[in-house]
Amino acid sequence: MAGSVLRIQALGTTTEVRADSERLIADLQGLFRYFDLDERPADETATNGFYVQIGDGPECFRLVRHEQRILQTHSYPHLLAHLEFEIHAELTRRAEGCFLIHAGAVALGEYGFLFPGDRGKGKTTLVACLVKNGFEFFSDDTAVLDLHGGRIFPHPRPLNIKGKTQELLQPLGTRLRIASYGNASEPYPARYAMPCPDSIAKRPRPVRFVIFLQRRPGVGARLEPLPRSEAVLGLMHHALNLPRLPKKEFALAARMARHLDPYRMVYGDLERASEEIHGLPFR
Repeated sequence: MAGSVLRIQALGTTTEVRADSERLIADLQGLFRYFDLDERPADETATNGFYVQIGDGPECFRLVRHEQRILQTHSYPHLLAHLEFEIHAELTRRAEGCFLIHAGAVALGEYGFLFPGDRGKGKTTLVACLVKNGFEFFSDDTAVLDLHGGRIFPHPRPLNIKGKTQELLQPLGTRLRIASYGNASEPYPARYAMPCPDSIAKRPRPVRFVIFLQRRPGVGARLEPLPRSEAVLGLMHHALNLPRLPKKEFALAARMARHLDPYRMVYGDLERASEEIHGLPFR
């Protein structure tokens, strides 16, 4: 069997991608550059993860996981973005030895910040803006905490940006760069904001602030204190690996809430939001 197998390790677990495309393997290595990677030639051994098949038609790709087809597309950027998402989801589902929250995460000095929220709440855009303005990057989508719930660990997945996000982040400065994947003729390339090495956190931080986001066009930015009881329920709602933490999730969330300051942020202006968050440790 031609091609390669790329082994990706994170969150105490591993998944693999087998592909006949050198381009795809190289692009995945770029996207997951801050994870533990190992590439080897493909053989007939079943892959513990994903297999990308190139079909008979021009640029026809099929994505298979555990012998089931989950995507067929003629668009390489669509394939790459979907595969990056699926790899991350697979690692999250099988994570060991950590508490995962669907949240962006950054740090300023010794203060860790969490931004729990569902998809579409603006986590990625806000985290990118904060990193651009000097915060350390932990993650834009999955916050990795120890099982005591007190510290966040770096999990530097690339930031998949869509729509007008790139325009909103201008000027980018030196802490982020935009990487586009696709052919010159591709109308919708896959775009990622790639944190530069010096903007990625190198060590864990204690969580001090948790901020639940609410986007509202036309509003500058304002922070509203939340009761800790509401923060506990919010953290549990956004936890990603509760089935692997039986009877521990409430205790973890409650223990976290005792040592953090919870807020709700209503915002429509990214730079104003960044300024408000930057000022929190000095209140």
